Amino acid sequence: MKYSDALILLFCKAPVPGEVKTRLIPELGDQGACDLHIELATHMLDVVQIAQLAPAQLWCAPDTNHAFFTERHEISLYQQTGQDLGERMHRAFVSVLDDPGVSRVILIGADCPTIDDNYMDAALGKLEDHDAVIGPAEDGGYGLIGLTKPNANYFQDITWGTGTVCEDTCRRFNEADINWAQLPRIWDVDRPEDVVRWRQLHD
Repeated sequence: MKYSDALILLFCKAPVPGEVKTRLIPELGDQGACDLHIELATHMLDVVQIAQLAPAQLWCAPDTNHAFFTERHEISLYQQTGQDLGERMHRAFVSVLDDPGVSRVILIGADCPTIDDNYMDAALGKLEDHDAVIGPAEDGGYGLIGLTKPNANYFQDITWGTGTVCEDTCRRFNEADINWAQLPRIWDVDRPEDVVRWRQLHD
C-alpha cells in the first residue's frame, strides 16, 4: 500500500429503517432511506478497499453486530463509543494514533460519494507536512478529517448537523496553532437533490 504508516477509518451507522438518512425519510420512506444508506456505504467500502492507499477500518454504530457489518469479512470492524459524533470520532483517533506504527489517519463518512481514491490520496499526502486536513462539504459540515495527533478540542462543543461545523472545526485548528490544509469542497447525500446527483454519478 502507498502509505504504510496510515489508516483510513470509515464511520458507518447500522442500516436500520427509520434510523438512517432520516432527513430523506419524508421523500423515500423508512425503507427507501435505509436502502440508500446501504448503497452509499457499500460504495464507500469499495472505494477505500480498491484504492489500496492504506489499511482501512470500518467503525460501526451502535455496535458491530448488524449483519451488514458481520458480513464484511474483508475489513476490520470496530465499535464507535461516545455520547455524540464528536466524542466518537475523537475516541477513534485516540485509539488508532496510539499505535506507534500509525502516524497519520483520515476519517470519512459513509455518505460522501465524491470522496474517491484521488481525494483520499491528496488528504494522506497533506498529512506528510500538515498536522490536520479537512474536506469541507457543501452543507457546512465536512466529509473527511485527517490528523497526525488527536485533540479533543477539535470535536467538543460542536453543534453537529449544522452549517457551521467545518468553520468551527477550522477555528479550533487555528486556536491550536497547527499547520492544517483544506481540500476541495465535496457533497454528501442528505437532500432529495443529492439523491438525484448520486444516481447520476452512480448509474
